[in-house]
Amino acid sequence: MTQMEMDVPAMAGSIPTATNVDHVSWSVQDLDAAVSFCVEVLGGQEIFRAGPFSDPSGDWMSTHFDVEDRASATLAYVRLGATQVVEFIQWSTENREELWPRTSDVGATHLGIHVRDIDQANRYLQEHGCSACGSPILLDGVPHAGVRILYVRTPIGLLLELVSRPARDLPYEATTEARLLEPKHEWSNRQAIPGKEMP
Repeated sequence: MTQMEMDVPAMAGSIPTATNVDHVSWSVQDLDAAVSFCVEVLGGQEIFRAGPFSDPSGDWMSTHFDVEDRASATLAYVRLGATQVVEFIQWSTENREELWPRTSDVGATHLGIHVRDIDQANRYLQEHGCSACGSPILLDGVPHAGVRILYVRTPIGLLLELVSRPARDLPYEATTEARLLEPKHEWSNRQAIPGKEMP
């Protein structure tokens, strides 16, 4: 048993040795456009790119990724703030669906971003080619009542949800010890590394 394995406590109902969510991933039509939007508009930081990966003659791609044998993939990792890393993958394959799922479709996703001022954030995003789905909604009569939300469609197809929380406890907090992630004081792509000073 390694030191890392010894340091990971066994948790009931969880994957053995799991420590955290590593990243979330989206397949995109245009990798360059997706990375550019996340870096230049959302304030992300590109970490690295890799690929293209393919198997011209065998079944390695279908075996490991559940895609067509001749599919190829190029990917990029982008850090979005202090708590999230996203992976974008551009696939090259004959039968690729080009449209993003509708919000109500099984498998549809969105990226939620906490903002202090939802109206200011919405104006900024619209200046960068995004379109809001209606106007901000103030939630009422739900466990997170008092939160304002707004869905925003981006030029790359990814759906955003802007989330703005009030400066007070939410109703759900009185019913459970479980907690949502706490909003950060500011957006930062830096991660503290033990033993190293950040620039």
